[in-house]
Amino acid sequence: MRAGLLSLGLPLIVLAGFATVAHASAKSEITGHYAMYTKYAMSKNFAGLQKFLDTKAAPDFNYTFMSGRKAGRAQMSAMLKQQLSIVSGFTKFAVKVTKFEEKGDTAIATVVTDSAFIMKDEAGKPHPFTSKSTTVDTWRKIKGKWMMAKIVTKSEKNTMDGKPVPAM
Repeated sequence: MRAGLLSLGLPLIVLAGFATVAHASAKSEITGHYAMYTKYAMSKNFAGLQKFLDTKAAPDFNYTFMSGRKAGRAQMSAMLKQQLSIVSGFTKFAVKVTKFEEKGDTAIATVVTDSAFIMKDEAGKPHPFTSKSTTVDTWRKIKGKWMMAKIVTKSEKNTMDGKPVPAM
């Protein structure tokens, strides 16, 4: 059961990367994307999260899990929807850009995401879940807008019911 719940827990956390801030520098625009995504995640606003995927993820967007498994936009959308259906609420969702480099039409952000929330199992029983991950997120400027091209998970620590659970 833990593995099943865990496989649903990470997509919302690691996709923390899509919003819009007009006429800003790359770093402030991209930081604004993370802030808006955080707002939608904390409020469990799937429509907002889906709009982010549709408008801020590049068509060839790719997410790489710790296991090496990859997921594109459609797979991430399905995982977000399923996850939100079993998350009863977030108590913490913090995203911090710890490193940022911009080279032409590409920007690379190292991002630490720290979250805590309650997940329900198949019987509806609540389980406290925490996750802290570090990702390297690559953004590309496409038609004048910064779009998330890929996310690669570099580290991840999760707990459920206070006990460690493996990374995806």
